[in-house]
Amino acid sequence: MADGLGLLIVGAVLAAALLFFTGANDVANALGTSVGSGALSVRSACIIAAIFELLGSTLIGGNVSSTISSGIIDMASFSSPKVYAGAMLSALFGAGIWIAIATKFALPVSSTHSIVGAVVACALIEAGGSAVNGKELALTAASWFVSPVLGGIIAAAIHGMLRRFVLRTADPAAAAETIAPYLISFTLATLVLFVFTGLPENMMRRQRWFVYVLVWIIVFFTACFLSICFLVPRLKARYRASRTSALVRRVSQNLELAAVVKEGGFTQVAAGQEEAEDEEEIDRDGILERRSAAEAWFALPLIMTACCVSLGHGGNDVANAVGPLLDLIMYATTGTLDEPATSLWYVTPIGGIFIVIGLATLGHKVMETVGKKIVALTYSKGFAAQFGAAVAVLLATDEGLPISTTSVLVGAIAGVGLSSGGSGEGVNLRMFFKILLGWIATLPIAGAFAGTLFAIARAILLGDE
Repeated sequence: MADGLGLLIVGAVLAAALLFFTGANDVANALGTSVGSGALSVRSACIIAAIFELLGSTLIGGNVSSTISSGIIDMASFSSPKVYAGAMLSALFGAGIWIAIATKFALPVSSTHSIVGAVVACALIEAGGSAVNGKELALTAASWFVSPVLGGIIAAAIHGMLRRFVLRTADPAAAAETIAPYLISFTLATLVLFVFTGLPENMMRRQRWFVYVLVWIIVFFTACFLSICFLVPRLKARYRASRTSALVRRVSQNLELAAVVKEGGFTQVAAGQEEAEDEEEIDRDGILERRSAAEAWFALPLIMTACCVSLGHGGNDVANAVGPLLDLIMYATTGTLDEPATSLWYVTPIGGIFIVIGLATLGHKVMETVGKKIVALTYSKGFAAQFGAAVAVLLATDEGLPISTTSVLVGAIAGVGLSSGGSGEGVNLRMFFKILLGWIATLPIAGAFAGTLFAIARAILLGDE
C-alpha cells in the first residue's frame, strides 16, 4: 500500500504537469481562432476556457477516460498491478515531457497522440502486441484521420455558404443581420444537444433518437425567438451606432489586408482578398465598409463556437491525464485494479483547473500559431472553422474516442483556407506542414520517453517483488 501511495503522489504531480501543458498547448489551439481573429482577448479566452473546460470535464469527461486507462491496452497482460501502475506513471511522464518541449517552441501538438503513444509503448515493452487491444487502437487511430477531415469538410461547407449567401451579396451587412439569429440559435442548440447526449447513462444519456431531435428543436426555436426579439435589436443598435466602434474597426483592419502577401517562401492570401478580387471595378472603400459591417455580426457566433470547442476539449482531452491517474488511485487505495475508479467524479474537474492554469500562463504562444499563422482569419472564417471542429470533437467525445483537438481544429482551419483560395493558396503551407511534422513525431517521441522510463521502472519494481 505504501508503494501505491508513493506511485500515486508522483503520478498526481505528473498528471498535473501534463494537464498544465495541455492547457498551454491544446486549449490554446481550441481558442486560437477566436484570439487570432480579434473576437476575444487572451484574458477573455481564459475566462471562457475556465468555464467550459470545467463543464466539459465534469459533464462528459468520463467517456474517454475509460478508453485511455483500460480500453487501448489490456491490464491483465501486465505481470502485476504494481507494474501496471508503473506503466501509467511512465506514460504520464513521457507525454508530459514531449508536450512541454513542443509548447516551448510554440508547436501545436496533440496531448492525445502523446498519451496514446506513451501507453502503447509501455504495453509493448511489458508483453508485446498481446497487451494492446488492436480493435480499440485501430478505431482510435482511424478517428485521428477521420475527425480532421470531417471538421474540414463542415468548416469549408459553412464558409462556402456564408460567402455565397452573405459576403458576396449586394448588401452583406443586411444579409448577415438576417442570418445572425439563426446562426446563434443553431450553435446553441448543437451545444446543448451534445451536452445532453454526453451525460452519463444514469443521467439519461441514451435516449431514443426522437428525444434528442425534440431537444434540439425546442432549444433552436426558443433561441430564435429570444434572439430576434431581444438580442439582434441590441446588436444592431451597437453595430450601427458608430462606424468607428472598436469591433467594426478591428474587422476593417483585417479586411484591408486584402492583398497577396509573400512571407518566407509561401503565398498567403490575407483575409478579404477572395471577396474583393471579382469586384475590382467597384469602389474599394465601399466594399470594405460593407464587409466590415457584415463581419461584425459573426463575432458573437464565433465566441459561441469557442465555447463549444472548449467544452468538447474539456470532455475529451482531460482524459489523457485522468485515465492513467484513476488507475493509480485505484491501486493506491485497494492494491488491485479489479474495478476502474470511474466513480471518482471529482478528479476530472480538478484536472480541468490545471488545464486552465496552463492556458492562462503559457497559452498565448500557441494561440498565435493557430490563430494567425495557418490562414488569415476573419470572424466568418473563424466561426466556420470552430463550428466544424466543435462538431467533430463533440461527436468523438460522446463515443468515447480520444482524438486530437489540435488536429481537428487545424483541419477545420485548413478547410476554410481551401474554400477561400480554391487551390490551397489561402493556407500557410509552411506552417501547416510544420504542424503535420509535429503530429507525426509525437507518437514515437512520447513513446520513446515513456518506454525508456518504464523499462527502468519495471526492472526496479520487479526486483522489489
